[in-house]
Amino acid sequence: MATPAPQKRTAELRERIEKANYEDHVLDQPTIADQAYDAFMRELQDLEAKHPELVTPDSPTQRVGAPPLNRVAPVEHAHPMLSLSNAFRRGGVPCVRPARQEGPRPRGRRVCV
Repeated sequence: MATPAPQKRTAELRERIEKANYEDHVLDQPTIADQAYDAFMRELQDLEAKHPELVTPDSPTQRVGAPPLNRVAPVEHAHPMLSLSNAFRRGGVPCVRPARQEGPRPRGRRVCV
């Protein structure tokens, strides 16, 4: 099967990602698995990296998700919520220590993937 032209494939991927974002973030009814969504996003990122002229400000690669549900109240977190990015294999996420605690640092407590 022939690969579609980059411009056409980029448009297809953006449409699929936008639909998935809307279904998940607005309707709260996701229809595709996270793994499929991530695969679409990686393919789009790769295409845009190879063809920078296809990057647009409204591309899903240039922003995060979709508008949140109005029934979800904003929350202020005590510690920054840091992204792990997309890690799909052992060793993809570094070992981290639990959040800082008062007193001496606990020994031997690390979380590794």
